[in-house]
Amino acid sequence: MHLGCVCGGTVPFQKKGSVVYGKKRALRLTESAIMLAFATILSMVKLVDLPYGGSITAFSMLPILLIAYRYGTGWGLFTAFAHSLLQLLLGMNALSYATSAGAAVAIILLDYVVAFLVLGLGGIFRGKLRSQGAALAAGAILTGALRYICHVISGCTVWAGLSIPDSHALLYSLAYNATYMVPEILITVVGAVYLRRCWISAAKPSPAPLRRPRRLIWRFSLSRNRQGGAGCCGDIRYTARFRLYSR
Repeated sequence: MHLGCVCGGTVPFQKKGSVVYGKKRALRLTESAIMLAFATILSMVKLVDLPYGGSITAFSMLPILLIAYRYGTGWGLFTAFAHSLLQLLLGMNALSYATSAGAAVAIILLDYVVAFLVLGLGGIFRGKLRSQGAALAAGAILTGALRYICHVISGCTVWAGLSIPDSHALLYSLAYNATYMVPEILITVVGAVYLRRCWISAAKPSPAPLRRPRRLIWRFSLSRNRQGGAGCCGDIRYTARFRLYSR
């Protein structure tokens, strides 16, 4: 049910449970599912695959960032969490290298759940920067940096002694994870700037342009009629006409 009043300058609103609200919710769910599928497929398109984990993908972070930018941080975190679970299922073989249950939990959290959950913060700069492309690019840089930090912590703690030497584990983890995360962030930023006018502008429709109100003008005319035959003196009647014009 569509409720609201348009008189006196008030704006119509959609009540929760209405048909319009249901359509918007269905559209949001559909878009999120499609973007999740895109992100999963793009994560499998590995431009560079490193030997000890990590890869450079083809814009795999961008679909989640777009959802977060369009629908806000709350929905973005929810979508990013679903994406992290999908990435965990695809990378379950990494758990075979865990030396203990604590190490397995750390791998799940740092390399998957938290690392991909931060992508839900991609729309945090919306409305704070003048350009939509700059706001989305800034979100890509922030989320990429947070994901990089998660991988660095995992590398210098869980993977130390396995794929990373114990001596100077932090420096090695910083360098190794930067070899794929820096290009990944740059690729995502380029994609964000390119798509700024193609998709994200549909998140909130722009307000309708203000129209000049029409002015109503009353016009009065008076006509005189003579009743009777030609050459006869008859009664003279006056007729008043009112007309309403708009311009």
